[in-house]
Amino acid sequence: MRALPEAMAAQLAAGVSYLCHAWVLTRKDGQRFGFTDHDGDLVVGDVVCRAASGLLPGAVEWSGGLSVDTAAVSGVLRHDSLSGEEIALGLFDEAAVEQWLVDWRDPELRFQLFSGHLGEIRQGPDRFDAELRGLSDALAAETGRRIGPACPLALGETACGVDLEDAAFRAFVTVVSVSAEVGLELEMAGSYPDGWFADGQLIWSGGGNAGSAARLRRDAQGGERRRVELRGSPVRPVAAGDTGTLIAGCDKRAETCREKFNNYMSYRGFPHVPGEDWLVTYPKPGGRHDGGRR
Repeated sequence: MRALPEAMAAQLAAGVSYLCHAWVLTRKDGQRFGFTDHDGDLVVGDVVCRAASGLLPGAVEWSGGLSVDTAAVSGVLRHDSLSGEEIALGLFDEAAVEQWLVDWRDPELRFQLFSGHLGEIRQGPDRFDAELRGLSDALAAETGRRIGPACPLALGETACGVDLEDAAFRAFVTVVSVSAEVGLELEMAGSYPDGWFADGQLIWSGGGNAGSAARLRRDAQGGERRRVELRGSPVRPVAAGDTGTLIAGCDKRAETCREKFNNYMSYRGFPHVPGEDWLVTYPKPGGRHDGGRR
């Protein structure tokens, strides 16, 4: 069990304290942000923790074993602290978090309540609620290989070996028109079969969403234009003239790996493993007996 510094313990025992909470967030891009529920800014370490950030602490749970420590924080979305757009763009995903109990008269007198990273973030129109996951969360991560028909590799990673710089699997595009938020008509060079980019990505390089990526549901050639449908609405509006790069999609099937990417030697799935329904099936004349779904 961790013990409070004597000066802090004495304040709490006396019933009158000068304590407040402070949070320090470090994003994966190295940017650091500080917040406090005090009524004035504080310097914790070398980070200025801004007041009036709207952040409120939730319950903190510590475990003595290997269970994951958890905490929670909620707050109001503000353009000068945590903006809804930045959260939606994933800029705060897995950000490192330190939560401190601080004496606001002397911020050097502080006690670390929590250390970990941001977990699930639930976002509303004007506020958010975030789960904080402790350092032991890494011990609960799934490791090893999962046996199943689908390939577990991400397209283009080292073990996969597909070269996504190859013009056969990428195309520079310019938005011509937008329909229903997720429907786009694109101008691009080259010709590709319908569905070539389905389950792939559109990586934005110009426009309001530059630097982010969108998943594609389907695509098809429509005359001289390419028509695509995104799996969700972009964080910021898309306008004619926005640019990006389409990356071919992979549905993780053995047939796709062999025929589309000519990469079957690197396929890591197990396409001939019987499906779950194999346990309750029985032979039928003229039926398929390959272990797959019927």
